[in-house]
Parts: sequence; C-alpha cells; structure tokens
Amino acid sequence: MGDAAHIHEIQSRIEDPRDVQIYFTIHSVAEINISDFSFTVLFNIAASWLENNPENIEKIISTDETNSFWKPGDFSWIPQLQFPNRLHEDKYFALEWFYVVPYEIKNKPVPETKRGKGTLTEWKTFFEEECGDDPKNVDVLKVTHVLKRKMTFACNFNMRAYPIDMQALKMQISSSWDCSRVRLSFSDEKLSQCDPELLYSQDWKMHSPELIDHKLTERGLINPTNEDDFPLLTEESRSHTGVRFSQAYICLTVERTLQYYAVSNYIMLIILSSMALTIYAIDVDDIKGRIGSVLTLLLGLVTQKLVLANTTPRISHFTVLDKYTICVILNLFAMGLMMTFIQLGHTSEEATESINIGIFVVSGGIWVLLHLYVLIKFIQGLIKRHKRKTCIKLTFEKIKQDIEDKKEKFSDNPRKSE
Repeated sequence: MGDAAHIHEIQSRIEDPRDVQIYFTIHSVAEINISDFSFTVLFNIAASWLENNPENIEKIISTDETNSFWKPGDFSWIPQLQFPNRLHEDKYFALEWFYVVPYEIKNKPVPETKRGKGTLTEWKTFFEEECGDDPKNVDVLKVTHVLKRKMTFACNFNMRAYPIDMQALKMQISSSWDCSRVRLSFSDEKLSQCDPELLYSQDWKMHSPELIDHKLTERGLINPTNEDDFPLLTEESRSHTGVRFSQAYICLTVERTLQYYAVSNYIMLIILSSMALTIYAIDVDDIKGRIGSVLTLLLGLVTQKLVLANTTPRISHFTVLDKYTICVILNLFAMGLMMTFIQLGHTSEEATESINIGIFVVSGGIWVLLHLYVLIKFIQGLIKRHKRKTCIKLTFEKIKQDIEDKKEKFSDNPRKSE
C-alpha cells in the first residue's frame, strides 16, 4: 500500500482527524551552498485547520479583549509544524501570528466576503454583531497559524550532470502529531508562492516549485520522479512507539547557469586537449621537446582538475565534467607513452615518420570520438533539463488551475465547500 493510500485508510478509522492545509510564501533564497550540501531560505508558512470543538471554540472566543493579537496560549491545539531536514535557524527572523475567521455560524456557512482577515479586533466586532455575543452560535472556526522563519536546510545534491545540472532544494514539513491525528496537505484555497526573482545568485536560476503531498498524489495531479526521495509517511523505526508521521514537501527547482562553467571548464579543456595534437609536429628525434610538451599540458590539465575539485563537493560519483577531464588526461598520458615507444623503436627515418603519422591519426580519431561523446552528452543533458523544467511548470500550472476551479465552484455553491 502506498503512503497516500495508507494515510487515507488511517483517516477512515478516526473519528476526529485534523486535516491541516499549508501554504508557503518564499521571501528569498539567500544561499545555495554546494560544498556543505545546504541552502538557506527566508519564508512564511501558514497552517490552517477547522476548529469545531465547542470547548476549544469557547476558549478562543474568550480571549482577553485587551489583547490586540492572538497568542499560542489562546488555542487548545496547534499543529506544531516541524522541519526534519533543517540544519539550523536564524532566530532573529523568527515570528509567529494567528488569524481566526468564522467559518460556520448558526449552522450556516459564512460567505468568504464576510469572514474578514481574522485579526482579533475584527473578530470581536463580528462576534458581537453576528453571534449575539454567544459562543454557542459559533459552529466552526478556521484558524491559521503563520510562522516566519529563516532556516538552513540539508539537501542531497545530485551532481552527475554537472555543470548542466538541475537541483531540487527540498524543504520537508511534518508535525509532532502522528498521522492518526494530523495529515498535512497543501492548501486548496491558496497557492504557495515562489517568485524566481527571489533567488539572489549569479550561479543559479529558479523555476516553478514542486509541491508534493498525499492529497495531490491521490488525485493524480503530481507524480514524483523518485517516490523514495519523498516518503509521505515516516518510517516506523523513526519513532520508539512505532507511529508514523505525515509529511509534505516543497522543492525549489533551480538550474545552474552555463556561461561561466562553459568558458572556465569546457572551453579550457577543449583548448588543452586540442593543443596536444600539435606535439606530433615536433621533430621525432626531439624526444625532450615532445615529452616536455606532454608534461606541460598534463600540468595544465591537473591544475584545471584541482580548480574543478574546489567548485564541487566531495561526492561518491563522477560528474560528466569529471569523466571528460579524466579521459583527456589519460589520452595525453597515452600519447606520451607512444612517443617514447617511437623513440625507443627508432629504425629508419621513413618508418618512424610513418609510425608517427599513424599514431597522430589514431590520437586524432580518439580526440574526435571523445568530443563527439561529450557533445552528445551535453545536448542530452540540455534536452533532459528542458523536459524537466517543462514538466514541473505544467504540473504547477495544473495545481494552480485546480485551485482556481475550486474557488469558482465554491463561489457558486458555498455550502458545498463546507
């Protein structure tokens, strides 16, 4: 049974489950640190739920009128959101506040135009005018808990396609309540916002985010590429009581800009590997000049590899650029060995020249095949990246359209929305 189906099965056995809807507003992506496998985000996250417990409603309504805003102590229950892949948080930006709007009064839904913004002062006025100052007239409240945070998250970057890679900066959301009491999903009233211009980086470009939760998965609006990377329920082994917790994800999709890396890496490697072919123009008898040229080029390639190593983290797999660099170094090393063998096996001048030309043709063929392979891989990477961007954008637009359709449907029949 999949995670989404398991959540649905659990909820069907519970009398009073909490369906908590969340939505994000990303203010800025301050840093993407490839070396430390982390990124830093300033964001708001709002968690909304319906409160229909009479005792809880009465406690909320009886909030001291001298207060100008709601406090956590005014609520008997809050979702207690957690961020499992958070590394650390900047407490300077930490803020929280609440909104409470009437959802159903005297067994009748409150039109959205009359719900107000949910501030405490506004609510007191509404309560006196519409409810007759009697808590029993209030059937359902909608509570929204907003958190403003600046956090650094851990992220397992996939560098295989570097430097034409795309990364999903995963923000994982959970609750301290297990999935038998809370299930998390993205809001079907508000779309999580992430403006691509909010990424302050010359190395990266941001696109539409990916929203992943059990509800969107059940309805077929999303289909994560690798479901193992986005479990909608935690493993039982993570809790000493064996309970599982509902999870949701927002993935900020970023792609690396190519201009800098194309010039500093690919073009430099192409120049160095091409210059290696000119060594065959040196006189066959000048073995010192030939070997000296090979060693100079090898030194340049090793230096380039060290520079490349400083721009990428320590990973357990080779990137496309790593493979290209190693192939160029091995090709140059083989050229040096063949030139040495030519000198050692020197017989007649004509035979040596013929062997030299033959090896040049072989080396040139290897050079052409190597760069054709790199070119094909580069084009395939660009095509794959474009397809992924298009897929993510279409999925995000589909979710956006679904929310708009629901709003239109519920505006025609507000009772049905309840």
